[in-house]
Amino acid sequence: MLREIERHGEAEESYTEDGMRLLALARNTRQLFARQAPREKKRLLSLVPVELRV
Repeated sequence: MLREIERHGEAEESYTEDGMRLLALARNTRQLFARQAPREKKRLLSLVPVELRV
């Protein structure tokens, strides 16, 4: 039982770290996109759903 509790704690830390990385990426998205070549921008935009709503 104790091992399961420890495992859940480790998973929670992993999710937190992943979330922090995702937020950092989201913060830098505009600058990263601006530095890309036109062909790469087109490819990246093709990955975005057409009717994306925020």
